[in-house]
Amino acid sequence: MPSVHHSGAASVAVRLVALALAIVLCGTVSYRTAAASGTAVPLDPALHAPETVRAATPSPTSPPASPSPPSILSSLSVLFSRPLGAMASATSDALSGTASQAVPTGVQPPAPWWMRLIDDAALVLPAAALLLWLTLRLRRTRRALNRAENTLGSIVQVTSPLVEQEFFRVLVQQLAHALGARYALVGELGDPGKQGKQGKQGESARLAGQTEQASQAHQARQVSQASQDGGKADDDYLRVLAAWLGDAPGEPFDYALHGTPCARVLNSPDLCVYPDGVQENFPEAELHASLGIRSYMGLALRDARGTPLGVLAVFHDLPMAPPTGESMALMRILAGRATAELERLRAGRALRESEARYRGLFENNHVVALLIDPTTKAIRDASPAAAEFYGWPRDVLRTMHISDINTLPPGTLHGELSSAARGERQRFRFRHRLANGTTRDVESNTGTLVLHGEPLLYSIITDVTEQRRAEEALRHSELRLRMLVESAGDAIYLADGAGHILDANPEAEHQTGHTREQLLRMTLFDIDERLDQRVFARLRAELESARKATFETTHRTRNGTPLPVEVRMAQVEETGEAEGDPLLLAIVRDSSARKRAESELRCAKEVAEAASRTKGEFLANMSHEIRTPLNGIMGMLQLLQTDPPKAMRTVYVGAATQSCRRLGLLLGDILDLSRIEAGKLELHDEPFEARAVLDEVRGLFEGPAAERGLTLRVSVDERIPRHLRGDAMRLRQVLFNLVGNAVKFTDQGEVVVEAWRVQASRSRGCRVVFTVRDTGIGIAEERLKDIFEPFVQAETASTRRYQGAGLGLPIVRRLVRLMCGTVTVESTPGAGTAFSVSLPFRFVNKVEEAVVEPHTADALSLRGRAILLAEDDAVNRLAVTRLLENMGARVTTADNGERAVQALLTADYDCALMDIQMPVMDGMEATRRLRALAHDGARDSAREGAHEGARAAVEDARAPGTTGDAPPAEDAEPDAENDAGSDALQDRRIDPRILRARSATPIIALTAHAMRGDREQFLAAGMDGYLTKPVEAATLASAIVRVIHEQGLREREPEGLH
Repeated sequence: MPSVHHSGAASVAVRLVALALAIVLCGTVSYRTAAASGTAVPLDPALHAPETVRAATPSPTSPPASPSPPSILSSLSVLFSRPLGAMASATSDALSGTASQAVPTGVQPPAPWWMRLIDDAALVLPAAALLLWLTLRLRRTRRALNRAENTLGSIVQVTSPLVEQEFFRVLVQQLAHALGARYALVGELGDPGKQGKQGKQGESARLAGQTEQASQAHQARQVSQASQDGGKADDDYLRVLAAWLGDAPGEPFDYALHGTPCARVLNSPDLCVYPDGVQENFPEAELHASLGIRSYMGLALRDARGTPLGVLAVFHDLPMAPPTGESMALMRILAGRATAELERLRAGRALRESEARYRGLFENNHVVALLIDPTTKAIRDASPAAAEFYGWPRDVLRTMHISDINTLPPGTLHGELSSAARGERQRFRFRHRLANGTTRDVESNTGTLVLHGEPLLYSIITDVTEQRRAEEALRHSELRLRMLVESAGDAIYLADGAGHILDANPEAEHQTGHTREQLLRMTLFDIDERLDQRVFARLRAELESARKATFETTHRTRNGTPLPVEVRMAQVEETGEAEGDPLLLAIVRDSSARKRAESELRCAKEVAEAASRTKGEFLANMSHEIRTPLNGIMGMLQLLQTDPPKAMRTVYVGAATQSCRRLGLLLGDILDLSRIEAGKLELHDEPFEARAVLDEVRGLFEGPAAERGLTLRVSVDERIPRHLRGDAMRLRQVLFNLVGNAVKFTDQGEVVVEAWRVQASRSRGCRVVFTVRDTGIGIAEERLKDIFEPFVQAETASTRRYQGAGLGLPIVRRLVRLMCGTVTVESTPGAGTAFSVSLPFRFVNKVEEAVVEPHTADALSLRGRAILLAEDDAVNRLAVTRLLENMGARVTTADNGERAVQALLTADYDCALMDIQMPVMDGMEATRRLRALAHDGARDSAREGAHEGARAAVEDARAPGTTGDAPPAEDAEPDAENDAGSDALQDRRIDPRILRARSATPIIALTAHAMRGDREQFLAAGMDGYLTKPVEAATLASAIVRVIHEQGLREREPEGLH
């Protein structure tokens, strides 16, 4: 504790003073003792130690020497050099007045001992007095420090649990007692013009009346002056929060600061002290005069920025001693504590005032308002207008949740209100439910506030039902008018009196070739060849009189082509807030059928160009690209129904097949581009035969090239290995797109496809460059940068001349990038185009070459193969069945997964084609159950208690490979835990090895599911292949042969390798 430190320091000081005094006294006594005994103490500073010389008879030549007065230093030397016994003996002799030896003759005798004692006292007493004064001063300092610490500790202990007014009351009382002052106050600097009803003078008189020193006459004078002033205060005043009046606390009051010590304190950076003469220094301080104040000490209360907040002061009706360090420190410490409490008091007052203002607005306003808990979304309060609007009493609304009145789903509503709580949105449009069951359209202005220290959401609700109905009616009216104008077959213009075009409909754009934005920057003179100022003035005069005019003229289109038109013009008055000069309404009709067709063609071309720039407009082109092949398919099928000659049937079937291929390629391009842009396209790394891919390209495009009179040449570098590892399907897609474009955009000449090896690595693989060159129309240099963008074609004219969606080249570039390759293009308009694709591939080892799928020629042969087709759609089932039968296969069909499982377990099949989406049991579930049986079929086949129905099914099963339907599963229970083939498995008469082999039959997914992840999902379920609808016959046969071949390889493997 500080008091302990101060007490210890004072005690040490006292001990040191006492020791010094004892040393001085002892030194003096020793000196006198030595002198009395005849011992001289040398005073020569050169001597390092005192030397004792016995008194002897002086030399006759030397005069007798009298002893020099001893110094305190020499006395201390004698004191510490002589033994204590000698010192005691000498002292005794000196006091008894006897000497140890006789005084020699001729030596002056020493002075009496009492005279020497007086001389010593004269030397010692001042030093002793100084030491005594220091001792007393230290004791007083210690007591003052202890008293200050005790006072501060007492004040802190008393005031620490108190707040606001009670804190200030106790603070001033304790401060007055601690500093011995009669009065003390703490005040807050008030705002000008915000005093209470009592003025400064009335408060001064009231405060003076609480003291014993103010006379009744003085009080009456103060009150009278206050009444004359009407209680008006000066601009600056102090709101006294608490005061101590000598023996009792005073009530809070306000008083003007002008001419008072407190005003001086507020302008002073430190403590202000007036020990006396307050009334003389501040004659205008009537409050201090009424109290008889003579002394004053005060300190300004300031916030962290140094702004004065108030005053802490003590004053007395007697003179005040100058402040000590302890009193000033106490004032500063208590001023800091008072400042903190004053800031807290102000913050709480501001919060209460804000809440009171809000509550007044909330309760007394006629606005529909709700308070909502931002966490639970419960209604915490509702205004009276809200109760009237919703039809529920306020007490009921306070128990409701916001979702009880808002028609939004809870999740959506929670998200909207959460965005309001985060400050992201403020205005919302909702539909609110009323107590009578009706709903109203409302607009909610929502924000955050803090009420009683709790964050809340407020919502100001405005009923906009009628407004929204009016808006909807106006919108529908405008929409109908806009539809009428935009769907009109004639061009419609609206111009002002000077001929500036203010608006135009789409037909005006079609006729002139200008966009609407361009037309709005033009005048009627810009589009009418015959119109000039003279003709326009005559036309205006005619319109002024007849209000209408009809005439023929020629309009200039954007490309300069003259367009004969018939114009009907009328003068119309503009209504509403923007009333002004009459406007001109012109309806323009094309008077030439041929020119009209040409104009529509140009407009259609411009619309197609604009549509190619955005995906939204591209949908119209997609509709055309999809409907055209569909129309071709339907047309060809309808022609086949007329039973045409055999030769024409072949033509019709070929045309329908070509339309199907075109439609399938378009759908595949759209899906591929979507997957690539979403980053969801995955490449497959598998062995393939590079020359076979190029042979497929030649086989696919030789016919179309020959039909167009073109030569298709394919050249392959002999250094390219026969087998490579990569994604053959995507390589095939890249080449198909490039060669297909080359054939489509080449009218004469040739298309050349080349492949050569340009880079090799001894251990990994090589890079192959594929080049596709044509002698077609070429691409303009300024269009080369755009051809790889989606929905863009190189030539605007080709949009109508050549079919296509503009997706091929964008897909090519994206696929090449995914395969870590590059694609470049060189072109000369009218001379042709050359695309070069460089792709890396890895080499294939000997083991991988063995599993590369067989040749296409072998894949097309399915003679004698037993195939099970599981397909619920009758048309698809018929089509696939006939395709397989034409290739020599024996086909059995099932219309759901459950029947497919029964068929596979009751007969032997080489392969099964499984649709995914089927009734009763889908294809994936059927595959899972079959594969599960393949693992534990032997164990389950020995199970006792086989069902009789399953035995019957096994006995009645047809021979494998017979065309027809699989046995029905009408008696199967849908909710049975056992799978569809469990009955057959449990028949003990079936060899478990046969069951296991049948459940491992190769299964190919034949489905319309073509999204990312579908293939992996189907293979994970146990399927061996994956084909998407529609499927080519050759592709179908190749897949079947491949899985049968792989199944054979697995069966030849040793048992332990499975």
